[in-house]
Amino acid sequence: MGCSNSREDITAEEAAVRNSESILEYANIPCIQLDMIHRKYSYEGKIHMDQWKDICIELQLAPSKSYTKQQILNFFDNFKLGPSEYSLKKLLVLGIQLSSGSSHEKAKLLYEVQDEKGKGSLNKQEIEQLIGIMIEIPVEVNPKIMTKCEVNDVSEQDLRNYIVKLRKGKNKAVENAVNGIMEENDEINSEEFINKMTIGNKPLLLSAHGVRTFVKSCLPEGHSRAIKINE
Repeated sequence: MGCSNSREDITAEEAAVRNSESILEYANIPCIQLDMIHRKYSYEGKIHMDQWKDICIELQLAPSKSYTKQQILNFFDNFKLGPSEYSLKKLLVLGIQLSSGSSHEKAKLLYEVQDEKGKGSLNKQEIEQLIGIMIEIPVEVNPKIMTKCEVNDVSEQDLRNYIVKLRKGKNKAVENAVNGIMEENDEINSEEFINKMTIGNKPLLLSAHGVRTFVKSCLPEGHSRAIKINE
């Protein structure tokens, strides 16, 4: 079954996740600047804890603010490779999807995130890995930024239910996105990737809330409504 084109229905849970994403303070940062600063302070795909602090200060991200709650600081542990190092690739995907910029700019940067050695082409497996990360972070990680949202009257259990619901469309979303990008080709270059990512419904994958919209459109029949789970 392919993804449907139904109009997005913004639920209280989705509004709560979007609100918590805004607390990270990526929204007003140009994606090109974000990419440049992250790379400036990285080494061999890793960002040391001290360099992460420098990045947050230079970009004025939430962890650099004195009023930021510990829960927000803990959220970034999801991007750690070890006790004192972060994954450059995953932090870039998070930042690019939440920052500002055109679809062309974001698609180009995301391609470069995966093309770490600058080969100029990516195969289907590499594109699948990239799309997997692009979907994994907005679906599995970002809803955990806050445990509840009083503004939208959303509880921790509501957010957990929302993740379970999205999870049911995740694999199909990855499959459909990869097939739509690669078609019958074994490899794809940057220009081709950008062209594919800026037409149809694929620009949804360039933002965190867009990813969740794309995933919800790929849910199996009968799972479009809220899914409840027991403790």
